[in-house]
Amino acid sequence: MATKPQKKHTNPLLIPVEIGKPRPAVVDLPPSDHVYGIKSELDGEGAGAVIGGWVEHQPNAASMPGRDFKKLNRMALNQGQGVTTQQISSFRKRHDARLKGGHES
Repeated sequence: MATKPQKKHTNPLLIPVEIGKPRPAVVDLPPSDHVYGIKSELDGEGAGAVIGGWVEHQPNAASMPGRDFKKLNRMALNQGQGVTTQQISSFRKRHDARLKGGHES
């Protein structure tokens, strides 16, 4: 009895599944010696050199932390000047309070 030649399915959902094996390709693939992507140039510095020369971030001492608006609002209320938005705005122009830096806490 002669067997029918299997036709190539183009719909990946209709391909019969063999347990434990990957599904066959439904599109024509490039030859087996084809390389996908681009070749990356090595710079001579390996992973050991990168990890061995690790430098921790040093914050800039000249950078000023942001304004502490919660503290400014509290200060305005304690002085009786924080009732209206105009009072708070003028208080903030005359006074300053800054957030603590991460290394100062």
